Amino acid sequence: MEALLYIGLSQASFAAFVTWSKHPRYRHDNILTVWLLFIALEMAIGLYGNMIYQFNTTLTIALLLALTYMPFMYLYVKSLVHEHVSFTTNDLLHFLPFILFLLTYATFLNDHAVFYKPVDSWHDLSFYYRSLYFIYFFAHVVWYSLAVLRMIRKHQERLKESYSYTSISLTLNWLKFILLDRKGVIANSRESLAFLPV
Repeated sequence: MEALLYIGLSQASFAAFVTWSKHPRYRHDNILTVWLLFIALEMAIGLYGNMIYQFNTTLTIALLLALTYMPFMYLYVKSLVHEHVSFTTNDLLHFLPFILFLLTYATFLNDHAVFYKPVDSWHDLSFYYRSLYFIYFFAHVVWYSLAVLRMIRKHQERLKESYSYTSISLTLNWLKFILLDRKGVIANSRESLAFLPV
């Protein structure tokens, strides 16, 4: 497990450096760079948790960081298909659920085993927090997936009207393969779902 975290950390950090070093660098490059840094941060937190045996806290933070990945993908695709649309403060609202979950955990549950251990009681605040997290997690994956696919479809329709030939990089078909392969995200979440009381 540690070896995978080291590999993930090094790859995400290197990819972020390469993307940031591009010349010229566009808005979608900046979004991708920050996204990769968030992934690297998750890996670093996982390694830190293994070193100090704080699995509960690091697992919780890692799962909360996963709430930022779909918003990052949405903004990344939006910047690709709408090159002249500027980034606004309203775009930051996509990360509000992540901030709210993080603040709630830090304020009320930082001494609770929210995801790492089974919940002893249905009346435990951790149970409601965990349940709300997973309901929102799967709902937001579906919503952002549909929103991104809609943007890509409209982008492809505009290309057909303007060009007789389009490459896979222009049509963004490669993004569909990434978007529709949610196995990694779902698999990681199932480990924590196992701790829900039945």
